Amino acid sequence: MIIGNRRKRVWIGSVILLGLVGGLWLVVGSDERYVKKAFAAEEQLAASNFEKVLHAGYKGEGVHRIQSLREYREELNRMREKLKLNPRDPRLLARRVHLAVTFEPARAISECREILVDHPRNTFALNHLAAAYFQQGDVGKALEYAARSLNEERHPNTCHLIARLFLHQGRWDKAREYFEAALDVDPGHDVSRRALQRLMLKGH
Repeated sequence: MIIGNRRKRVWIGSVILLGLVGGLWLVVGSDERYVKKAFAAEEQLAASNFEKVLHAGYKGEGVHRIQSLREYREELNRMREKLKLNPRDPRLLARRVHLAVTFEPARAISECREILVDHPRNTFALNHLAAAYFQQGDVGKALEYAARSLNEERHPNTCHLIARLFLHQGRWDKAREYFEAALDVDPGHDVSRRALQRLMLKGH
């Protein structure tokens, strides 16, 4: 009877020990899975934030105050120093692209292509790539990237850009179509409204 009770106690102790080990494994295992999941979510959030900033474009102060090549180069040097501290600062990268479209389109094209390597569907990069090609006079390439951007998001600015490209080609009907498309998306898109009015006044 005593032997039976001893065996019973040993059996119960073993069950408890196994339960504790199993519980510890579950805690450690679930904690490890939680950490990995949280880390992955953090990485995804960082990528998402980078994407959102580039997607929205740079809207900081001073962009439109840069009016000469000398001012552009000075601003470029200031940004270069800041990027040494954070080479992936999305606002600085976006600002650099935004300014380069006007003053150094070849640089803008290179910058946008780099962005598209990691963010192939990024409409900021696609739109600015289109604008940079337009600045260089390559309307075909500009239309290609603007169309890709429009496939990702029907944004009034993209519609307006495509309308300008068709306008440059003398394709009045297509230009009018895309100015109207911009207004369909955003009835308050005044720049497209004014462009459409000018087009109609010219009999197109």
